[in-house]
Amino acid sequence: MNPAEMIRAKYLAAHNLSEHSLAQMSADARQQIEDEIRKQVEEQAKHQGNSANDALSSLSL
Repeated sequence: MNPAEMIRAKYLAAHNLSEHSLAQMSADARQQIEDEIRKQVEEQAKHQGNSANDALSSLSL
């Protein structure tokens, strides 16, 4: 599991969500969550000195 996938998994677990429950949400609600996860990936990439684009490219949404 790459760092972006780990951030995604931790976010979903912290919010009592699964990939399945996320897929069942309305498009707007799902997009809000995806945006928040993306922000966390970008922040983590900044702290690690990695390019946010590199981290995001490994994230499958």
